[in-house]
Amino acid sequence: MEALYRKYRPRSFSEFLNQNQAKIVLQNAIEKGKISHAYIFTGPRGTGKTSLARIVAKSLNCPNRSGYEACNSCPSCEAIDKGTHMDVIELDAASNRGIDEIRKIRDAIVFRPLQGIHKVYIVDEFHMLTREAFNALLKTLEEPPENVTFILATTDLQKVPPTVISRCQVIEFKNFSQNDISDLIRKVASLEHLRIDEKAVEILARRANGGMRDALAMLEQVVRFSHEKTITSDTLQEALGLIPTGVVTDYLTALRSGRAKEAMDLIDRIYYEGKDIEGLIHSTLDHIEAKITENFSEELVELGDRLISLLRELRYAENKRVICKMISARIASLFVKESATVE
Repeated sequence: MEALYRKYRPRSFSEFLNQNQAKIVLQNAIEKGKISHAYIFTGPRGTGKTSLARIVAKSLNCPNRSGYEACNSCPSCEAIDKGTHMDVIELDAASNRGIDEIRKIRDAIVFRPLQGIHKVYIVDEFHMLTREAFNALLKTLEEPPENVTFILATTDLQKVPPTVISRCQVIEFKNFSQNDISDLIRKVASLEHLRIDEKAVEILARRANGGMRDALAMLEQVVRFSHEKTITSDTLQEALGLIPTGVVTDYLTALRSGRAKEAMDLIDRIYYEGKDIEGLIHSTLDHIEAKITENFSEELVELGDRLISLLRELRYAENKRVICKMISARIASLFVKESATVE
């Protein structure tokens, strides 16, 4: 089974969802023949930076291009889709971050394209490059040949030296909305002949945190786990090791009611079932967000703030179970005091 996020990766501007500002900038540049020598695509993971970079590479090399859109059927387009085009070079800076890799690029850009019209270098997570590699890249960006374009993708622009940023056109990518992700999940499920209930769609869209790729990766994980053509919220929770909704609501109710022992017992239950304690807190925060959206509550906002602080405590804790129990008990006791004061 081919990975779903690869199978349904957009292959053209028309298929590429959202990121309208990025698309307009690139489409105009391609149509007018004013493509920049270097772009920085910056934004959260799974928001389409690499996919759009490949679409741009296809448009720049397609002999049958119509306006800004590549034909997607010529040998050049097909080669780029397969990752075999000799003039579209992809580099993962997370695993190839040294100066030697950048020097190879610097030495190669002086030669004419071998297979296409335009050389495109796509460097993913390029903020991971070493200082020496950045210096070498800087020299390359200063005077590149006319038929060469760099597309540098990053999830952390703050780690990129200002001297590099100033030599590139920066294009920002935003998280996808839950509605966009939900629509994609339904579309892919239909194409894969899967039946998925709306609660499962909602859970997947929320847990994707704005990333299309993560949503499809989780959907695939569920399909491989269940071997069924019907996906329910229960199937999804089991496949992804999520905390059952009933446990989340019981934990939240225990905190709000000041029942510290009950909250602590639920944490023990999650721990000894082999589930993620931090997952319980994340799921509870999701539940609080949904409740606040429906009916604003100062109490829930306060509780949410305290759970966010708890997550920070858990991040580097060695004994997460004990820390979570102690802080949960403290939170529950505070809500008892607040209730008593109000009365």
